Amino acid sequence: MEKIEDEQQIENQEYQRIKDLLIDIDEIESEKTKGQSWRQDLKVGDLIDVCLELPKSQRQYVWVQALIISITSFTYLELDFIFDNWQNKKYISKWSIKIAQFQSQTKESYEKQNKLQKKMIIDSIHDDDWSRSTIGEIKVIVEPKINQIIKMAFVEFRVFCRNGYQGWTFQFDEWMPLNSQRIQPFLSQSLYFQKSYKKQENIQDQGLAFTCSAFRTILELNFLTENGKYVDKATQYDESLLFIACYFGRYEVAEYLISKGADLNKKTYYQLSPLIAAVYKGHFDIVRLLVRNGADINLNTKNHYYEEQIWSEHPKDETIQVIYDIQEFERIKHILIQHFKMLNVEQEKLALKDINKNILRKVISEYI
Repeated sequence: MEKIEDEQQIENQEYQRIKDLLIDIDEIESEKTKGQSWRQDLKVGDLIDVCLELPKSQRQYVWVQALIISITSFTYLELDFIFDNWQNKKYISKWSIKIAQFQSQTKESYEKQNKLQKKMIIDSIHDDDWSRSTIGEIKVIVEPKINQIIKMAFVEFRVFCRNGYQGWTFQFDEWMPLNSQRIQPFLSQSLYFQKSYKKQENIQDQGLAFTCSAFRTILELNFLTENGKYVDKATQYDESLLFIACYFGRYEVAEYLISKGADLNKKTYYQLSPLIAAVYKGHFDIVRLLVRNGADINLNTKNHYYEEQIWSEHPKDETIQVIYDIQEFERIKHILIQHFKMLNVEQEKLALKDINKNILRKVISEYI
């Protein structure tokens, strides 16, 4: 009994010493973890996965890897966040639900992050602000803390636009681990910091429409654009609502914006159109929607990185053929509709949506 009281006293003293550096813990949930034997076996030098709140995010949580550098008293782990030194709090209870066995939560995301390439546009945080950024260089080093080879990215907090670079100056460029959570997918964070470039728009919160186009509902978007009145509002990078919807694969949002008269061909300052965005991200349902509504099918862009990526991910001949097939199908459908009208056949009774494109091609090629 005396021993237990002594241990509790030591633990309380340690808690008081480190509480300002302690990652929050939910005592009730942590009771569920005390039967997990791997936690009992943790020791200095082990690597673990830790769940942290992403800085300046919409309460978004990410899993990162950390090295145990000491174990304080009986409960608290002192951590070194190898790839994420933005995290100021360095201690966590070994019973916390915010830790997991090494790579059980981070393996997939770290492998994906390691595939990022030079010249890729990303979101990165600098000085408490998420910015559209560019990976300038990538190099390989040995990380002495874990004696492993890791990739480092030279992050430029700006993007190349048609009138030159836009963003922070080169003085703020820095090397950071490619696996750092300071590197996030393009527009996933920076949109939340976005205000409309066009000052004349009279809506309650100009910035919210952009995040609605990417992440939220048509109802909210309709309200924020005053029933489509400001459907062509754009960010300071000339990213239209339609471009954002196409980039994130929001078919219904794109369809709504097109119905309100959105500009189908408006390019961003970094030379991407809604169609290029949809092709690059592989959203071919949206590609069909854009082409069907008359979008310019020119996929050429002065943004050489995206042009290279489009043709490497989606072979040029195949991509162009898909677009031409869509165009041709719409042309044939239009011709047939006109003929059926002339024959006084009720159009609504014709299941034209279900016409097999292969049959149509055969009819056109062999009989017309």
